[in-house]
Amino acid sequence: MVDKPEGLLTIATDKEKNRTLYAYLFEHVESKKPPEMLFIVHRLDREASGLLVFAKSETAKHQLQQQFKEHTAGRTYLAIAEGHIARNQQTIESYLAENRMYRCYSTHDRSKGNGP
Repeated sequence: MVDKPEGLLTIATDKEKNRTLYAYLFEHVESKKPPEMLFIVHRLDREASGLLVFAKSETAKHQLQQQFKEHTAGRTYLAIAEGHIARNQQTIESYLAENRMYRCYSTHDRSKGNGP
């Protein structure tokens, strides 16, 4: 698990290949004797900060991804709001989904997204 700061990409894009969390971690595990493997389990948007899970084997990667898919891996999201929000007011419930370009978007369609 790694605490990713906001502003840092998780994985490379066409525009940024080197300054990513994966690149920094890969450099670290590759320098070990013997070198270790590194697999991405999931991603966070550049603007998001939070914990990311990486795996050291392909088997572990698939098992962890399955846990995320089945929602058996617990997640908590925290939002900070300014001012007074009345109880049961201003509740936003949606699902996060990902398109083919790995761009995350909000949807109300439970079958496409990961739960509220």
